[in-house]
Amino acid sequence: ASFVITPQDGLIVTTVGDTDTKILTWTKNLVEGETYNIYYEFDAPDVSPYLFTLGALEIGSFKEKRDWIIASDATTVETKAPTTCDSGWTTCTNAYTDNTDYAYKGDPGGAGQWSDYGFPVPTGATINSVKVKIKSYVGSAAKHSISLKVYNGISWGSSHSVTPTETDCTEEVIDVSGDFSWTAAMVNGIKVELTATIGTGSPALKWTRCCYLPVEVDYAYTPTWVSDYETYDSTHHIVHMTGGGFKTSHSYKVGYYDGTIDGGGHLVGAEVGGTSTADGDFSSQFDCMSTGATEGTWHSVVIDTTGDIPNTYNLAIEDANYVIKDEFTVQESAIPEFPAVIAAIAVCMLCAVAYVVMRRKAGKR
Repeated sequence: ASFVITPQDGLIVTTVGDTDTKILTWTKNLVEGETYNIYYEFDAPDVSPYLFTLGALEIGSFKEKRDWIIASDATTVETKAPTTCDSGWTTCTNAYTDNTDYAYKGDPGGAGQWSDYGFPVPTGATINSVKVKIKSYVGSAAKHSISLKVYNGISWGSSHSVTPTETDCTEEVIDVSGDFSWTAAMVNGIKVELTATIGTGSPALKWTRCCYLPVEVDYAYTPTWVSDYETYDSTHHIVHMTGGGFKTSHSYKVGYYDGTIDGGGHLVGAEVGGTSTADGDFSSQFDCMSTGATEGTWHSVVIDTTGDIPNTYNLAIEDANYVIKDEFTVQESAIPEFPAVIAAIAVCMLCAVAYVVMRRKAGKR
């Protein structure tokens, strides 16, 4: 009901009591062979990340089997420091995170490259901005200058001037968003090059230090997460989940929640430590028969590896590490807890009877 619907001729918008739902209705006489375009325009609440459920379309006696999902894209800001100083500068400690870890360049100046930032930006993500944060200082501000440029895996961008101080590592942010039409692949292959220029005059033999060189990337992405079947039974009782658009080569956890009404579903299974592919694809599976559970609407919830899997579905989708979910129906035949127990008891009784019979036969002999 919090969606704002744009008015249009022929569209009736009805809010249903306290259910937080709006029903959009068109009344039309459809003529065979004619094509109709029925649409609506909405403004969703400014909540991100979030998955809004819309559903399902009904035309006469026909009704779609599944609801629609609209993803409010999650904006992610990640900052990564380099792990490699490729060449050009001395005493590289490969951290560059504070004033004690630094790269040194003395007279006559020159270039050095830093790489292996390790960004797992999902394939297809929208890159909002790319920035380089640098802390640097020089022996004589009047005699030194630093320029910075980035590599996108294919080519180098423009040079940007850095303004180092003479006494301490002062942070400066260089926005390189406009250097390229950034893609996820470019960010994941990024390098940064620094060039120190030593001026002439006295004293000429001075040094330049870089003590902080992370890259900050702001991006948005919407992963997908879907089960193979809408309904699981005795024939199809292994839930197989697949998705794409996840962070590349990144670890995730998956929780499976049954149809228990209390808490929106109890945790009945978990996969810990699953890793997405280099293309951002991710999958998981769970056998409903592996544990006793409650039939009904089940959920598969993906949690970032930095968090723990909550005990109930309601807690999972409210968790700060929640990524995405999907729901499906599990029938009682897919979780035959009681038939299995009865079968086990029956087997034990048969074994006991057979034992008694064999003992009696042995006694007669």
